[in-house]
Amino acid sequence: MKKFFFVLCVIVLCMVMVVPSAMAKAKKIRFSHVVSVNTPKGWAANEFANRVNKALDGKYVVTVFPNAQLYGDNQAIEALSAGFIEMAAPSSAKFIGSVPALQLFDMPFLFPKI
Repeated sequence: MKKFFFVLCVIVLCMVMVVPSAMAKAKKIRFSHVVSVNTPKGWAANEFANRVNKALDGKYVVTVFPNAQLYGDNQAIEALSAGFIEMAAPSSAKFIGSVPALQLFDMPFLFPKI
C-alpha cells in the first residue's frame, strides 16, 4: 500500500509540474508602425512576425499594427516606455531629442558616394 501511495504521489507531482507549462498562454507582442503594409518597412514587419510566429511555435505571437492603428511615431515611443506595446518601428528622426548623433541618418546628401 505504501508503494502504491508513493507512486501515486510521484505521478501527481509530475502532472503538477508538467501541465502548467504545457498550458501556458502565448505571450503577445504588439508591433506598431506608421507606414502601409505595402512598403519596405511594412514587408519587413510582416516577415518578422511570420518568422517569429513560426520559429517560436506559439510561445510568442507577434501582431503587426500598420498605418498607425495603435500609435503614431511620437506616441509609440511613449507607449514603449509605458509598456503599452512591446515593439515599434519609428523613424530615426524621432529619436534626435534623446540621441542627437542620429541626425546623421537624416542627411542623405552629406556624402556624394556611399
